[in-house]
Formats: sequence, structure tokens, C-alpha cells
Amino acid sequence: MSTQTEHPPSVATADQDAHPSPSSFATLMITSLLTSSGPTWDLLRFFIIGGIAEVIRRCFMFIWRRLGDQLWISVTLEEWDDSYNWLMLWLSKKPEWTRAKDLSLSTHSFGIGAIAALVEGEKDGNDQNKIRFLPSYDRTASLWYRGHYVRLSRSRVSEGMWMKQVLTVKILARDHEIVNQLLLDAKSAWKIAKAESIFIYAYDARNEWRLVASRPKRPLSSIILDTGIKEKVLDDAKDFLDSKQWYAERGIPFRRGYLLYGAPGTGKTSIIHSLAGELGLDVYIISLSRSNLDDNVLQQLISDLPEKCIALMEDIDAAFHHSLNRETEKPEGTAAAENKEEGSKITLSGLLNALDGVGAQEGRLLFATTNRYEALDHALRRPGRMDVHVEFKLASQYQAGELFKRFYKPEKAGPRKAEAAANGGESGRDSGYCTPLQGKLVENEVPEKPLCSRKKGPDAADLVRLGEKFKDHIPDREISMAALQGYLMTHKGRPCDAMEGVEAWVQNEMEKREKEVKSAGESCTSHQQEGKIHLSRFARLFM
Repeated sequence: MSTQTEHPPSVATADQDAHPSPSSFATLMITSLLTSSGPTWDLLRFFIIGGIAEVIRRCFMFIWRRLGDQLWISVTLEEWDDSYNWLMLWLSKKPEWTRAKDLSLSTHSFGIGAIAALVEGEKDGNDQNKIRFLPSYDRTASLWYRGHYVRLSRSRVSEGMWMKQVLTVKILARDHEIVNQLLLDAKSAWKIAKAESIFIYAYDARNEWRLVASRPKRPLSSIILDTGIKEKVLDDAKDFLDSKQWYAERGIPFRRGYLLYGAPGTGKTSIIHSLAGELGLDVYIISLSRSNLDDNVLQQLISDLPEKCIALMEDIDAAFHHSLNRETEKPEGTAAAENKEEGSKITLSGLLNALDGVGAQEGRLLFATTNRYEALDHALRRPGRMDVHVEFKLASQYQAGELFKRFYKPEKAGPRKAEAAANGGESGRDSGYCTPLQGKLVENEVPEKPLCSRKKGPDAADLVRLGEKFKDHIPDREISMAALQGYLMTHKGRPCDAMEGVEAWVQNEMEKREKEVKSAGESCTSHQQEGKIHLSRFARLFM
């Protein structure tokens, strides 16, 4: 009979029972959690299951975003940028918005007055307030572009005290080529729409350039100046724009300044408008008289100008409330006090540095106008700042005759004019091309035939004869072109009436001018007398 020896329990086995493995412990805890009951266990079970669900959700969103980054191309455009207008104009022409269920209506022309989507039944007439369909704010719209799915969303974003519009474009594509093509198409549509317009930019309260208006291009032939002036300025500007390499090779700053000076109403601003259209450049208006404009802001604005543009400083002599001339400046205390009262913060040195300093933009054409040429400091007028000086004088007799002929040039007869002509003029009245002027133009002189016909308007030959007679009544270099045009506007479409009243009008204008000169002379004499009185009082102090 064999004897079995009993062995004591293994120490290792006891230790394992006392300290279970981590996996066994986790299994035990999960089992206890799922099988236990009570408020504490229910709350703990809720937090653990919720945490697991949140981790899974975040992982899923991370993977989704990563996948979206690979499949979608996103482009953001802000309202202040020109590309925003490009795309908004392009979108406004898409027919998808006329069928959309959620859209925004707008009469905004995006700076160029282009006709976009019309309300069904609206006729394409001369109404500038065409209704445009656009994507709604805070909504997502979609369309197809060249076989790609595009999602659009517009929103308003607060930026301090300002609200700006933001357009987000998402394209389902992996290649950036489709984005480039979209922007090119939008820019092409913009260029086509603005082909007959020039853009006017001004700086806002944030001192940033913003598009404020667009104007139809004005043909240079519509500006009537003495022979050679228009051609001189236009040829010089074209030569400058084509000479960038020439300037670079010689180390000359690529800038050109034009100073147009002369009496008010002589065509200084008009020729700038026409030149902008001829050269295909936009106009950036720099108002030096704005109260919160100082030297630093002026420097920033000029530095932010695009390379090819027209920078316009009108009435540059009014940049200060005293003369822009070192020799005629008032005493320092008086000038400082006056500037402080008026709010002017521009200094002459700051203006000179902005025009040709280190930070001055190159490639731009600077046009400055003034009515007081002698009031400008020589440093401001010198070459390098103002390279070309052009004087605009009061109207010559040649200009008066050309203005008359252009003003009454026969128009192309449209349906409305044809109907009016058949009824004896608009509203049944005489058109004004009718009153015979035999014996009235020049005393004791009778033309061979009536200068104006009652049956029809003047032809080209009649206009030449009328223009020659009209200019004979205009004194040379005594009346501005603006005044002449204002007079003709009071006889729009009635050249004979204009001829009948021109002598009386000229006499009245000359009398008004004499009164203004006399009043200015009396004012000057009064100031001189006051100065002599103050001088005599000052002299007595030392006697």
C-alpha cells in the first residue's frame, strides 16, 4: 500500500488569486459594471458609454475631414478684394439662381452696372436697377461647373466695428486647375462687362482703397482744347507706360507726374477722365483735404496703389489751408493754429516724401490739378514730382466754335425721335432748329440761305456756318468752357435760340466778372489798409 504525500498549496497560485492579471481585472470590472445595479453604477455606466461614443465620433470626424481635405478644394473671398466682385458678377449671370428655391435679391451692380439675371417678364431696357439673383446669406447653394460639383456659401462676418461679406467656394476636385479656370472665367466676364467703363477708387475710413463708382469711358475727341494739348499729354503717357525697361536700365524711378493748372472750368478733370479710358487705367482719388489724413496715412495710401493706374490729386493747392509755398507760409504759430482748427494734418515735407520717397509706388501716373500755380512750392513743381506742366486757359474762339458744333451735332434718329419728329417735335413743340436768323447774326449782313431750317435740323454744312457765327460773339480767353457749356445746356436742341441769346448772355457774364474783380480788388485794398494800420501801430511802439 503506497503512501501519497500531500503537498501544501503553491505560493504562486495563492499570489495569483490575490493579484489577478490586468486583463482579468478589466474583465471583472466590466462584468461588475454591466451586472451591478444602483444609482452610482448607472451614472458611472452612462459616463463610460458616453465617453466611448465621443471618442468614436471624434475619430470619425477626423477621418471625414481628412477625406474632405483630399476631395474638396475650398476658396474664401472677402468683400474688400476685387476677386470677390469678379465671382459675384459671374454668379449673378448664372441661370441656376432663377430656379433656386432659396436665394437673395440684389440690385447691386458690382461697380460696373452690368445687367445680370432679370426677373421673368422684365424687358431689357435702360433701367439700371435690374434685379439680380444671388446665393442667400448663411445658406449653402450648389451648381455644376465644367463637370465638377460646386458648393457656395455667403456670410457676414464682424470685424471690429465693421461687417464684411465673405464668399466661400468649395469644388469637388483634387486638381487646382479647375479653380484657376473658374477664376479666369469670372475675371473674363468682369473685363467684358467693364470694357466700356473706368473704375473710380477712393479710400474709406479704414484707409483702404475701395471701388466707389464706375463711369463710361469718355472719348478724347469729346474734350475740346487748343490744338496739340490732348495729343501732347496722351503721347507722353503712352510713351511712359511702354518704357519700364528703359527706366530700369538707367536707374530712374518709374514714375511720371502731370500738373494741370489754370482757371476753373477749363477741362482739367475732364481730360483726366478721357485719358483713363484711352489708356485703360483706373482712377484712384487722393483727397488731401480730408481731416483725418496725415503724412503716415498718405504714405501708406500711395504705397498701396497698383502699378498701373492714375492717381488723382485735385486742387492740390488746397491741401493746406494756406499756400503750398515755403516762401509764403504764415508764421509757425499762426499756421499751426489754423491747421489745428481746420483739422489739416498734411505737411509739405510729408507730401513731397509720399510723391517720390522710398515707399512711393512706381508705374503710376500722378495727375495733380490746381487753380493757383504760383501758390505751389518750387519743390513740388520740380521734375521728378511734376514732370509735365500743362496750362488750361479760358476758352478761345476756336474752342467756342468747336463746342457749338459738337453740342448740336445731329443724333442718330431712333424710333422715339422719329415719332417725335413726325409730331412736330417732342410734346408737339417746335424742336428749336427752326427760327430763321437772317439779318440777326451780324448787323447789315444776310446769309445766302437761312442758317436754320424750319423743316429739319442743321446739316454738317449748317453747323459749320453756325459755329463760325457763334464763336464771333465769344470774347477770346474771357469765358470758361464750363460756362459756355452751361449756357448751351439751357438751349439744348435749339441752336437758333442759343444764337439769338448769346450776345445778351456774354454781356451779362462780363458784367458779373467785372463785379467779382472789383469786389476782390476792394477786399485786397481793405486788407492792405488794415495791414498799414497795424504796421503804423507797431512802429509807434519803438518811437
